[in-house]
Amino acid sequence: MSRFLLVGCFLVDTLYYHVVRCDTRLVVIFIQTTTGKAVFMFNVLSDYQKKFVVFIFVSMLLSACGGGGESASTPSLWTKQVSTVVTNLNAVTKGAGSNLVAVGASGTIITSADAISWVSQISGTTNNLNGVIWNGTQFVAVGASGTILTSVDGVTWSSQISGTTDDINGISWNGSKFVAVGGVSTSTALSSVDGITWLVRTSTQPHAFRGITWTGSTFIIVGDAGTKIETSDGFSWLISNFGTTNDFNAITSNGSNKVVSVGTAGTIFSTSDTLTWSSYTPPTNLTFYGVTWDGTKFVAVGANDTIFVSTDGSTWTNQLSVTAGNTLRGVTWNGSKLVAVGDAGDIRTSP
Repeated sequence: MSRFLLVGCFLVDTLYYHVVRCDTRLVVIFIQTTTGKAVFMFNVLSDYQKKFVVFIFVSMLLSACGGGGESASTPSLWTKQVSTVVTNLNAVTKGAGSNLVAVGASGTIITSADAISWVSQISGTTNNLNGVIWNGTQFVAVGASGTILTSVDGVTWSSQISGTTDDINGISWNGSKFVAVGGVSTSTALSSVDGITWLVRTSTQPHAFRGITWTGSTFIIVGDAGTKIETSDGFSWLISNFGTTNDFNAITSNGSNKVVSVGTAGTIFSTSDTLTWSSYTPPTNLTFYGVTWDGTKFVAVGANDTIFVSTDGSTWTNQLSVTAGNTLRGVTWNGSKLVAVGDAGDIRTSP
């Protein structure tokens, strides 16, 4: 029986090289990073290639030990967890402790206490659920056709009257008020102090809202065609635009001095003051659907299992997932693990 040993990983141009020893042979696995797609091609190394590999790893060791030079960071692998559903999962949030709630298509709700074992719950709706949040005492999930559900434990859910039939795509909490946003061809915004009674803001914005976050001082809403809105209460709006026609799907804040928003075609914008926004050369041409802050870094997820991380919101590094193919649509931090969810019930965790 053959014996396999992972020798190491390194980056050259846009390829991650995973070097594996199989008995007496070295095998290299090439993984494309510009598209995020993991295409595995196996080749037995020639003597010249072996020398090249040795040179690369010696350089990496010297750099790690303070010997000078620069080397690419080794990708952090994510673990694929067993899911209880095959429907698309659109969002995930942390509740009390390390508890998690993920929501998705056809009213799907699943919960977990450890990010590894998941249990399906009864939502009472077949509408798609697009977003979910925990405010310290209850979960609020939002979705298609004005759907709003509330739960104190993630298990038993109650339907609330939203006052709109528009799709609701995202929701945030500022410590005293929920603001939910959505729309189809035009925008919709709602607010509530308790998650039960909702007030709808009449909007004339021509583009749907996709994501919302609380920065610590204001809500920032993002949406289609570069839409960007600031509001302290969900009703008085400061309307602007990112200066691009790209759609923005998600936004998050580190709670102090940095906000990051992501969207189509690898779009990433960030700000330190909510006034001046900087755009960055896309690390990928694939669409980002979710972004979060885990206390030390931003994590953005998207199409084809794309996962990128950044400590400052400007320099991004590809973190390879286990396999490629599904779209990841939501990501959160539960205090000990990053958890990403996506199509076909896909669940990934790191570490």
